[in-house]
Amino acid sequence: MNTRKLTTGGLLAALYVVLTYAQNLLWPGSTTMAIQMRLSEALCIFAFFTPAAIPGLTLGCLLYNLSWAQSLPLDWLVGTLATLLATLSRSGLLAFAGVMVILVSAIIAGTAKHPARLLALVAAFIVLCGAAGVKITKDKMYEAAVEDYNLAVYNHETYGNPITVPKPEDRTISMDDLTSDRWGIWTTILENLTWNGHQDSVIWEWVAKDGAGDRHYNAHNAFFGVTYNNGFIAGLLLVAYTALAFIRALRYYWAHRKESPYAATPLAFCTVFILVGMFESVYAPFSVIGCAYFLVQAPLWRAE
Repeated sequence: MNTRKLTTGGLLAALYVVLTYAQNLLWPGSTTMAIQMRLSEALCIFAFFTPAAIPGLTLGCLLYNLSWAQSLPLDWLVGTLATLLATLSRSGLLAFAGVMVILVSAIIAGTAKHPARLLALVAAFIVLCGAAGVKITKDKMYEAAVEDYNLAVYNHETYGNPITVPKPEDRTISMDDLTSDRWGIWTTILENLTWNGHQDSVIWEWVAKDGAGDRHYNAHNAFFGVTYNNGFIAGLLLVAYTALAFIRALRYYWAHRKESPYAATPLAFCTVFILVGMFESVYAPFSVIGCAYFLVQAPLWRAE
């Protein structure tokens, strides 16, 4: 296998892992439950165009299955074998992928050569995911408010306890509600910054202030996490490096956008790392997204 095929296979493997991880982050359990649907399997369409997709996507599936703590050895074998068979059997792949996969691949491949379209596609994706996240959060908070109010009414009617919780329609959603308590954690980090960091990644100041009990949370943000753990100097260095890597990926894409749709791959990795890093601590190499992000840096910085 020559260098081009090896690189293509490696990129497809990393892309499979990143997309699957991102999907499970947006829709928990959709890629890990007994009955699941992985949108990243749509990448199997690339087996039509390059044989490097066969080992690449198979490896990507195996790596994700191995990285998921609750997966069983059967998942490692059966799930990986299913992806391998999908890439090997082109007739079965076509039946599995369907028209939707072909359309999605065509949109991605065609859009990658046009910066304005690519930017519009990314913006639309971010807006749709954000809107979906807000809608899901509001629905969950309303359900929780209904349960709290019904319990308060029951205690009032049964034991005479006063109703101290607002009605579901009167409850306002806070930034902590929209960010799953992240907003309070982030503001606490900003209030307790030091130049040399803290010994523990748990935000104990937030635990004490919020009365979190056993909820020993970390920063849930790659940039705030490094800043809190290692000091604001290290945090500034990470932000500077991430910005430079993004600019380098953007320049690489701009220089090679007309040659291949794969030119957008490093830019995609950098963008996903930044977006997910805003809500999760993915900077560590043992993180799936962090590992993929740092692996793509070497060929990116050596690219002409």
